[in-house]
Amino acid sequence: MRSVSAVTALPRLPPSAAGSSSPRPALLAAVDPQHLARHERAERAGEELDHARDLVEGFLRYWDSHRAVLRTRNLAAQEGDQRFRDVRNASLEPLTEGLSRKVAENDVAGLAPYAAAAALVAMMERMAAFHTDLEAYGASRADVVETTARIVFQTVTGRARP
Repeated sequence: MRSVSAVTALPRLPPSAAGSSSPRPALLAAVDPQHLARHERAERAGEELDHARDLVEGFLRYWDSHRAVLRTRNLAAQEGDQRFRDVRNASLEPLTEGLSRKVAENDVAGLAPYAAAAALVAMMERMAAFHTDLEAYGASRADVVETTARIVFQTVTGRARP
């Protein structure tokens, strides 16, 4: 039986970097209140696509740094180990919730906010897990970031262009 403690022992940001008094997993820093406040400022400045690029780049960077643990976690979750499913869901929930709020705030026609956010997170996770495999087909890391960011942008804002 696999140990869940290996999965939950992911590197953490120091409290000052996470923006609070308690340490958080590095990925969750992407959806902390300070990050969301920066996003709101970016929206006012017309930089939403840049923000989506930063989000996707950070997600890929996190996956690249912790690939073995995250792939093991996901495999165990997909094989039905409820402990790993719970860890996976808990780790992705803040990102899913944050994206869901943004879709809801933008009142994107035809989208259920949580379903749209879950689809975006699933796409980002899959692209992060296998982006190196796409190089054989001519898609660079930069291509993956740009394409994924544009899909995130379009889904969250309901707009094709910034």
